[in-house]
Amino acid sequence: MKCPSCGAEITSGRFCEACGSQITPDMLRDQEILNKQGCPKCGSTNFQIRRENQGEVRGKNSKKILHQTIAFCKDCGYTWYPNGVQKPRKTWLWVLGWIFIFPLPLTLILLKKKNLHPAIKYGVIAVAWILYLLFAFFGKTSDDKTTLAPTEPATDNIIVATAEPTTGPTTEVKTEPTTESEETPIEPTTEKQVVDIVLSSDSLGDYGKEVTLNGWSDLSYTCILFYLPAGTYTVTNNDQYACQVSVYSGISYSTSKTEGDWDEFLDENCARPIVLMPNSEPQKLEVKEGQFVKLADNSHNIHFILD
Repeated sequence: MKCPSCGAEITSGRFCEACGSQITPDMLRDQEILNKQGCPKCGSTNFQIRRENQGEVRGKNSKKILHQTIAFCKDCGYTWYPNGVQKPRKTWLWVLGWIFIFPLPLTLILLKKKNLHPAIKYGVIAVAWILYLLFAFFGKTSDDKTTLAPTEPATDNIIVATAEPTTGPTTEVKTEPTTESEETPIEPTTEKQVVDIVLSSDSLGDYGKEVTLNGWSDLSYTCILFYLPAGTYTVTNNDQYACQVSVYSGISYSTSKTEGDWDEFLDENCARPIVLMPNSEPQKLEVKEGQFVKLADNSHNIHFILD
């Protein structure tokens, strides 16, 4: 037996005569098994074993040290575990191999099978690699077909040159008519269109709506309300009389229909009324969505220009 520490031959005893290392019964048993089996790779008996400390297990009154026997072949350099303890496997590599290259881990597993007939072993490996290559080839071909979109020949503006046998080097060029319109596109105008609306208190026009207030009483009142497009207007009075222009958000109709309870205009979130003298300076007035304009009675020729 050889010493696991220094490699010297040990004839007898529990200690190495060269280095003084202790020879345990477990070492003797492992050495005897190895001498019978030899190196798993090359079969040589020229190897060295050693015991590695793997930690300890503590009990209530004692502790136990765990060891692992490792053998090293000096002829081929192969390292193995006589007691069947294997090196920790890198599981993530095996998972990636089975997902992306499944024939590779299958080949490694089958090559380690000693009791499997070689014909079956290598046949399965060959079939796995052939299937893998076929899947890869046809998958790539289908991807190429889907990414290439068919192109159609252009039919517009085709110029055909025809050479007729004449005495001179003349060539006639024929141009076929195009199917698309060759009209010059009209550029959109950038000038702002002026919206000038003329209102009168006794005419509906395009935006007027006639309403009656307090119709349930003897003091009923009919007027015209103008629902202009929302925006800010420049208002000018071209009439001979003064005019008050008001903006309202709605009408509160009476519910009790009794004396002292009248229909009213609502001016919530509305612009303040403006008073325009005849031919006075224009004034600004904002009309929001859903609001309406009311003119003073007997008002005519009031111009609203949308800004």
